[in-house]
Amino acid sequence: MSSYLGLPTYIYDHMTPEEKKVFLGNIKEPAVIRGMFKPEAGKMNINQISKLFRNVTLPVEIYDTYETTTTEADSGRSTVPELFDHWKTDQLPRLYCAEVDLFEQMIPKAQEERLLKALHNPNIDPREVKALMLYLGKDHASGLHLHVNSDFILNQLFGTKTVYIFNNYDNPNIHKNSTFNNYGSNIRVNASNFAKEDFFSLDHSKMKIHKVTLQPGDSLLIPPWSWHATQGHGVNMSITQIFDRSDLTYLLTNPNLILDYISEDYHIILSILLVIIVIYYIRRRNR
Repeated sequence: MSSYLGLPTYIYDHMTPEEKKVFLGNIKEPAVIRGMFKPEAGKMNINQISKLFRNVTLPVEIYDTYETTTTEADSGRSTVPELFDHWKTDQLPRLYCAEVDLFEQMIPKAQEERLLKALHNPNIDPREVKALMLYLGKDHASGLHLHVNSDFILNQLFGTKTVYIFNNYDNPNIHKNSTFNNYGSNIRVNASNFAKEDFFSLDHSKMKIHKVTLQPGDSLLIPPWSWHATQGHGVNMSITQIFDRSDLTYLLTNPNLILDYISEDYHIILSILLVIIVIYYIRRRNR
């Protein structure tokens, strides 16, 4: 008998206007929305994606082992057709195009417009997307992590992906890396928003974990206090939309995320430094 828990699940075509508020504003809890990225996802396959990206080179993670959740990766670049050709061989190195913001890539203007239009989820138009992250791999897993300061909506385009997810304090055996790991390190597995533990080697039967497998067209809502790890099945592709959130009260109940929130937002850091400088000069004048 499975020890995993389910998640609140909606069918997009059957959702009421009131129910749709779960993704039109600040995300209050993890939830699955089946079919929210259709019909766009139904048009996607390996050939279609190859035509959309063509000869655009994208950042890739390069692993010299089949294990990708606890192993440090080298970095390189590859086109999408080259990735598909490499995955046909099932040989090392393992290549994973992960956490690639398509808004920041060097893509010819006309091609970029076609690409972003094809990958756009029209059902979330009221919210401004601040980043559009591509995850494209074959049987790749991601280590346990959380996103700290933003709302994420993971959209499955083709292939399937299983996501394990739980709230920040649900499992006391999980410990976050130090906030200061963000500095001087570009290895995602060691970043401050990742867990110290190897999630896939833990005894899940002793933990509180929600589990869902996303099919093409499905979307998963991920608030910033939710730990999650993923396991792709075969060649698969996800597009994750990132949104700013106005409700920061979750930091009051998740104090271990406050420093990470501040460190990831340079506007906050600059504001704090400005206040410190002003106070310093006021005190000097009053001496």
